Amino acid sequence: MAGKYTARLAQLEAQFITPPVVHTIIKRNEGQTDQEAFDLYQLRAMSSSVKFEESWTELRRMYLSGQYQSRFITYNVLDSVAPKPPIVTRHTNNEINGM
Repeated sequence: MAGKYTARLAQLEAQFITPPVVHTIIKRNEGQTDQEAFDLYQLRAMSSSVKFEESWTELRRMYLSGQYQSRFITYNVLDSVAPKPPIVTRHTNNEINGM
């Protein structure tokens, strides 16, 4: 009898139960605080007209409290992962040829 209702139950769960939104916050440098990172995330989301069930005040409280880490993914982006580019100075051909 359980097999008879399993497919229907799965269909109803998929239709009526939505998982909570996972917020992706990117920290751009080591000195950036959690508050600054959240403010940048909020500006980007507001500029793209994203709406959430929670208010921004509630989301900020949740993120800064650290209790809801399953709702937020935070990336720390390094300044550079490639070697530093060479320093190019201005010079003329005369300086190179020793003239």
